[in-house]
Amino acid sequence: MEPTIRPWSNFDAENDCKALRAAMKGLGTDEDAVMSIIINRSIEQRRTLEKTYKQMLGRDLIKDLKSELSGKFERVILGIFLTPTEYDCEILRKSVKGLGTNEKGLIDILCTRTNEEIRLINEEYPKRFNKKTLEKDITGDTSGHLRHILVSMTAANRSDVILHDKIASDVKVVEFTKLKCPIGLLAISFKILKVKVPLRGILFDSPWDFIFFFES
Repeated sequence: MEPTIRPWSNFDAENDCKALRAAMKGLGTDEDAVMSIIINRSIEQRRTLEKTYKQMLGRDLIKDLKSELSGKFERVILGIFLTPTEYDCEILRKSVKGLGTNEKGLIDILCTRTNEEIRLINEEYPKRFNKKTLEKDITGDTSGHLRHILVSMTAANRSDVILHDKIASDVKVVEFTKLKCPIGLLAISFKILKVKVPLRGILFDSPWDFIFFFES
């Protein structure tokens, strides 16, 4: 997948840091100024801004943004400072942290990431959350069919091979179970996790690219 944000051609970390500090200093915050800088820089450039901000001003850019922003705008700005793997880890942790479980968040990520992406999540998760493993968090916060399937997903052993000769027969199994919800919205209904074993095998053992054949 190609990135949608390219590195800013006239990138100047020091000028950006000065502008960001000016936008947050004093009463009120110039959110337009913050947004115009942050959203137009690549992830590597944002990481450079974090380091330069601390070197120049002796302050933590992320902490300053947290203290000055709020609501959805804050979540968006802070979220784009994370790599895709880091962002997935944050969503997964929030899905199991505290009272209740966000099953949709768990399924949306674990059932739509490649084996390599899940391996990267497994490596990053303990680093971010005090050596807690993703599998342990899922095991402690889920049960039954859901726990079994999600733990299986964390193993990152989904087949990477698309068996084209199986597409027609597997589509018949899906049609037979009258599964009407879009494949990309698996988390919307827990009911699909209780369907017959053949369908569970198709949805959770096949490579993710294979699933897209059902939508054509």
